[in-house]
Amino acid sequence: MSYKISVIIPVYNSENTIVRTLKSIKEQSYTNYEVLIINDGSTDNSLEKINEFCGSDNRFLIFNTSNQGVSNARNVGLDNATGDYIIFIDSDDYINRFYFENIIIDISDYDLLIYSFQTKNNKSIKEISYVRDIDDSICKIDFCRFLTNSRLFANVTNKVFKKNRVDNIRFDTSTNLGEDYEFVMHYFIKISKYKYVKKSFYIYDLTTGSLGFCNKKNTYELKSKGNFRKLELYNMYNYPLDEVYDEFVKAFVIDMMYLIIYQRSSKKEMIKNQEHCMKVFDLTKIKLSFKNKFLVSVFNCKIYFIVKLFSLLLCVANNLIKKVKYGY
Repeated sequence: MSYKISVIIPVYNSENTIVRTLKSIKEQSYTNYEVLIINDGSTDNSLEKINEFCGSDNRFLIFNTSNQGVSNARNVGLDNATGDYIIFIDSDDYINRFYFENIIIDISDYDLLIYSFQTKNNKSIKEISYVRDIDDSICKIDFCRFLTNSRLFANVTNKVFKKNRVDNIRFDTSTNLGEDYEFVMHYFIKISKYKYVKKSFYIYDLTTGSLGFCNKKNTYELKSKGNFRKLELYNMYNYPLDEVYDEFVKAFVIDMMYLIIYQRSSKKEMIKNQEHCMKVFDLTKIKLSFKNKFLVSVFNCKIYFIVKLFSLLLCVANNLIKKVKYGY
């Protein structure tokens, strides 16, 4: 039996990259696939480029919608997909020509495949993978934790989903932060067979501002909304909450850093933001590790110089880590 792969691609003003994306699909060694291209109200020449490239190839299906965001576009794709397996590709990224062939080899009776991936910047291509192989019999909690820490769990674009297990799971269109993670978690919780494959076929092009790696300077409320949904999911399925608490602290710290370093706020603004953040989620009432307790106390300090100095040190350290670990 020849299994069919459904590829979902949201497109918004991607005239400079969409042809490369589609070309990488058309060159696949495995050819039983359909490509659902959702033109999310593009105002540039994306649609013209798509029509010109796809021509009469009936494997490429085009859906035109008003601009409603990436989550809605992906949902349109899910509603219309007819394949056995579903993958997502962003319109500014591309894939290795043996990706589909390996999916068919690796999938077997698994409900979810998670692959390593590559990030490309102006200087190099870097592979993001877990440090060692993971036994597919590992418990869900550890599997989730290991891959989350390696940046492999949250995105949908390095994963293969079974169409008959997706059912009515859809992306939350009310937010633009954490919607990938929520979709993956809802799917992951309901399945029983999952596998990490230490091979990389997906290339995130950081030079084009790939959605998955943008520096999002969102408000604390937006970050908290995503974290609260994560907290609800973890509570529902009795997952350890330490990781969620880490995310709340991280959101608080990053928000304060942006305020101090990039917006150059005054002491008055800093204190106002501290109070606001602590009201949104009371970080003093949750169980925190020693490190997180220390971070909360420093960034909740009323002495402006201390918060500013620590923000600068943390910023420098964070940038150095990114350079060494991820090459950008």
